[in-house]
Amino acid sequence: MDEIDEDGFYINEIESLGTFKISKKDFYTYFDNVVASESWLQGVYSYKNFPSWAEEYLNSNSNIIQPLTISYSSQVSHKQETIDYVGNEIRNKIREIGKIWYNSPTKIKLSENSINHWYNIVNEWKNDETLPLIVRKETKRRGEAIIHPCGREIVFSDNSFATWVICNVITNKLYSLEEIKNMLLSDEIPFMFISTKSLKEKAKYKKALGDNETIGWTLCHKEAIGFNNKDKIEEINIETIKQHFFKYANPKNMFLLPREIGFLGELKEFIEEQKD
Repeated sequence: MDEIDEDGFYINEIESLGTFKISKKDFYTYFDNVVASESWLQGVYSYKNFPSWAEEYLNSNSNIIQPLTISYSSQVSHKQETIDYVGNEIRNKIREIGKIWYNSPTKIKLSENSINHWYNIVNEWKNDETLPLIVRKETKRRGEAIIHPCGREIVFSDNSFATWVICNVITNKLYSLEEIKNMLLSDEIPFMFISTKSLKEKAKYKKALGDNETIGWTLCHKEAIGFNNKDKIEEINIETIKQHFFKYANPKNMFLLPREIGFLGELKEFIEEQKD
């Protein structure tokens, strides 16, 4: 996945498999573990076996064959790949922009009391075995729930659950853990932005986020929340899932950007300036 076409899509052709196509936005959103890996930075990302999750991005006229080694390699030489084409001057300018935004009077104002409340709620939630852990993984399964081998329920989501948390911070809705348990029972907490018929058919939790206080804004995370692997959630240690949940839902690990500059939330120099 080394080329970007004029529409901003990553395209990669693999002999005998066909063409894979995914938008740059989706690639960075759903495969953040790939772009954060050392292999990707070096120009190569490999899978021992054909990953089933990649079928979604395989063109319909392509054919899947038996599992084989797949490598996404840059056409640029390794020596060229290590060159810093951006340079310190531009990186420092990005940091300056980050500082300007951190101190911007146009940022959404968040109550420190509300932030601390939700920080504590998420931390308590993480450790309460009677509550499910929400993960941003396998987002095609939004709203679905499985039982982890340890016995704890895991619910799949996109960024809607984190958005729900930050919306409660914005509106100063200070739910207790008991209230949240009741809201889960009555399916009042969203784990998908938009509900579709196909999602509803498989989902245990069918509530969609819908209109909310972050319309026109992009929710970003200060510390990356990806699992950095393609293991099934059942194969991941429960403590690792707890850490993911906490980083994903912790409002102290979030910041909002106007959608027109939301891409800045992907730049590490900018992100660093948003940390307290």
